[in-house]
Amino acid sequence: MEEVFANEKLDTMFKQKVLSKIITKDPFILAGYRLEVPFPELGKNVRTSVKKIYDHLEFLPNRVNKDIYCLIPPQILDPQLPILFVGIEVAGEINLPEGMETISIPQQRYAVSTFNGKLDQYDEFHRSIPGVITEEGFEPIDMWQGYGFELYPEETYNWSDDSSIQEIRLHWAIK
Repeated sequence: MEEVFANEKLDTMFKQKVLSKIITKDPFILAGYRLEVPFPELGKNVRTSVKKIYDHLEFLPNRVNKDIYCLIPPQILDPQLPILFVGIEVAGEINLPEGMETISIPQQRYAVSTFNGKLDQYDEFHRSIPGVITEEGFEPIDMWQGYGFELYPEETYNWSDDSSIQEIRLHWAIK
């Protein structure tokens, strides 16, 4: 289910709509890799892991599409060494290559923001989103408790050049 978010407020630094829509996404399953990643290296490891799963798509015939999901599943661990999960949406049960696993994502409501820019600008964009969500009257769920995720769309993400303009769709869990 999708609620159109009518606010046309533009982020002055990123020149784009900060919140584009509010959606409720039905439960789904991701197949991918779970990694422990220290925070100072998180961004670098996300990009490396996204490319790794993209290179292994042919081993996942039950995939829904080629979009890559990246999330930090809800956890009670050391926040300086979070578990990062990178995978693709799959339909039903599948035989996984060694080292891969699945994670089930429950139904969740999300504020969706689309980033279009250079990757070195993304962290600042990401950090700004909870404040914008609150300003717009929604209540963000803490990233350690909800199933928020980044979506790297197959049709628009440039897999071969990290220095080019990239599109990342951030789905922040909200109440």
